[in-house]
Amino acid sequence: MSNVVLAPEEFAYLLAVVRAPLLVGVNDSRLFPKDVKARKAVFGKGRELLERNGWLKALAEAPGEYEFDPALMEMVASMADPDFVIGVVRKGADGKYVGILDYLAPGLIIELTIDIRGGYRLGTVADRTELFKRMGLILRLTTPNAWGQFNLDEKVFRGLQSLAQNGNSGQAQELLKSNDVSSATAHSLLQALASPKGGMVVGLRPAWPGGAETGRKASVYGELGAAWFVQKPGRDSTEVEVTSCDTRRLELLVNAWLEELAQPQVTAIARVQQSSATSDTRRRADAGSP
Repeated sequence: MSNVVLAPEEFAYLLAVVRAPLLVGVNDSRLFPKDVKARKAVFGKGRELLERNGWLKALAEAPGEYEFDPALMEMVASMADPDFVIGVVRKGADGKYVGILDYLAPGLIIELTIDIRGGYRLGTVADRTELFKRMGLILRLTTPNAWGQFNLDEKVFRGLQSLAQNGNSGQAQELLKSNDVSSATAHSLLQALASPKGGMVVGLRPAWPGGAETGRKASVYGELGAAWFVQKPGRDSTEVEVTSCDTRRLELLVNAWLEELAQPQVTAIARVQQSSATSDTRRRADAGSP
């Protein structure tokens, strides 16, 4: 279906209908009012607006019964229980942010944005190819003017960022040269680090039963031909991975995240239990050895 704009009260009512305890990636208390009086007021207005806008209709053949628009309910239900959520946000030179959230469900991708009037705009995306194109447009990615992929110590990277933002490009160039980064690649990266423009890419997997929400993220520095991804290769890593980016690199990055996030997550308790069981088995084996 085409884009739908819902008032916060309408969206809150629909989320309540599908029994959503939260909406991944969105922190808006208006959608989940805790106070009983406030909840009653929000839901009352939400239902009124849904009826007025034709999303909730009385059934002529069954007095007292109503029917929600099925396509809209499919979108809301999928957003309430997605397989994954991908978010992209970009900060412009004026300091303002623009972004999208995409909810991936079996056979369906729903995109959420904020309407200029403060409502929620819901729409479907044809497929992942179209999704990555839209993400690339938000981040303003084009063909890189220099290609590169390398790891740097996180402290070294923060030092480079400070040098670039303070106009000390010569010192920054030397620092990158000492890390075997070519002159053209260094120039592109420093241009990106000096720019106030940039953004972030986030991939989330909602909490599974007995687990917690897990995710991946990468910062994006610069735009157009001088845009670079920066992410930690591991949670406890002291390094960052720096990669020149275009839409294709963005697609490869996010697809790799989704493959990782699709794997069953072993909790800390499970790891301790597994380790204990292994140690116990070894003790029994040692005791039975001739």
